[in-house]
Amino acid sequence: MFFRLLWGFEFIGMGEKNEEVENMKLSHILYRVDNLHKAVEDFKNMGFTVVYGTKPEKAFNALIWFEKGPFIELYQINKNKFIINAMKLLGKKGLANRFSHFQNSNYGWVDYSIENDRRDLTEENLLLKEMGYKFSTMPGFRTDINGNKLKWKLSIPFDSSFPFLMSAYSINPRPRRIKHINGAKEVKRLIWGTDKKNIPNINRLLNDNILQLIEGHGFQKIIIDGWDEETFNKPYYK
Repeated sequence: MFFRLLWGFEFIGMGEKNEEVENMKLSHILYRVDNLHKAVEDFKNMGFTVVYGTKPEKAFNALIWFEKGPFIELYQINKNKFIINAMKLLGKKGLANRFSHFQNSNYGWVDYSIENDRRDLTEENLLLKEMGYKFSTMPGFRTDINGNKLKWKLSIPFDSSFPFLMSAYSINPRPRRIKHINGAKEVKRLIWGTDKKNIPNINRLLNDNILQLIEGHGFQKIIIDGWDEETFNKPYYK
């Protein structure tokens, strides 16, 4: 959700100790596709309601919302070394690392984000510093399919096995009613592998039993209430 801006500021721990931080929730799970418009049709054929992130002719992402809990983001990103090199030249190593991770990942489940319900990430950034993580910050924005101008803030750890952080949207874009004809109701569980050292640190930020962290690498399993389709649990697209 943060592909539009390349600007950010990088922080290197340590900072002022933060004794408490508001617990975050699983925001969304990113799924890389090779052709966004074809993927939208593929997922509609699976029985999902899919909404483009902005006007279809301009969109780089599409969203599978549920009435509660995390959503799924389908996104298309092309391999472009110029973008990554430009970020490095601008001193934005955190962004460069994350874009490189997105560009070099296989098609399928790639990453996830955690979010709070405030308009800033001040407390979370202090905790990241305290835990010794380097990260970049940047604003995010897009105009959704209904013309709403959405804004949010991001903190992006250099370590791509650590999720990126989001503040609340300036306008809540979640549709009031969502019905998937395949019966899917919500994401009940996401099992994700990461470095052992990251698990307690992510859990210091997180208060959400939907996300289960294990030692390992990347996507392991997703469970969706109301829809049990094993092919959806493959780590790769189709």
